[in-house]
Amino acid sequence: MPVFLDETERKAVKAHPAATRYLRALVQRVARRAKWPGLVGPDTTVEWWHCAAEYLTDAAMAQALAPEPGVATWLRDAALSVARRGEDEWIGPPFRDHGEPKCGHLETAHLAWAVAVVLDLAGDIFPAAEQEELRAALRQHGMPLCLEWLRRSSSLTNWRCILTAGLAVPAAVLGDAEHLAAAKRQFAVCTQAFQPDGSYGESLQYGGYALSITASGCCAIRATPATGACSAPPTSLRACTTPARSKRRFRPTANQPAPCRERTCWSSPRTWRRES
Repeated sequence: MPVFLDETERKAVKAHPAATRYLRALVQRVARRAKWPGLVGPDTTVEWWHCAAEYLTDAAMAQALAPEPGVATWLRDAALSVARRGEDEWIGPPFRDHGEPKCGHLETAHLAWAVAVVLDLAGDIFPAAEQEELRAALRQHGMPLCLEWLRRSSSLTNWRCILTAGLAVPAAVLGDAEHLAAAKRQFAVCTQAFQPDGSYGESLQYGGYALSITASGCCAIRATPATGACSAPPTSLRACTTPARSKRRFRPTANQPAPCRERTCWSSPRTWRRES
């Protein structure tokens, strides 16, 4: 069963006047990109890590709603080129930490959900063997690297929201119950970064980034009934800034267990425990 776009939703998009205007713009944008071979075209002004998610998910949505042979060929080539990259490239650019133990970064999460969305929305353009390549990349690189960052860090900045989505979206598409359960626990923590009125402490730009990606992760979790609905634990966690590292961290309120430390995450309303 599709995670992000079932048949009813496809028909609704095509029938809605406002949605069809957006769809036409999307199709035109994707068609322009598909004229050039490879993920990165001549008008790309950023490194491939920083455009891959946009380009792949745009093309996957266009192909799902308005299939075109040329777009299918481009998307198949571009998605496989990402999936076939080595672990160091999945970790991110050279300025990211590539030390041991290996863990993911923002770029890892972007690649993970991009490949997963392609598999979900446009998986039928790939032969069975290539579909398995995409799945293998998510199992070997995408999900483990994102999970390792979540295990090692107690930061409650937008990074936690992004890396949680990098775990949740592939897990939902692959039907991986274990990683979905871990993503659900992390999602409960991520919601605590937002104030009751929806505001966010870092900045408006970071707030939009964190909220939009958190929403995609929540949609992925909700689309998989076995995990149950997304919900935060009843305990409120407040973010604080530590002078030494200037990072927002988890801190339980009064009458709650000890603070979250490195390699721990929220797992239930009453306990902190290590992710296994």
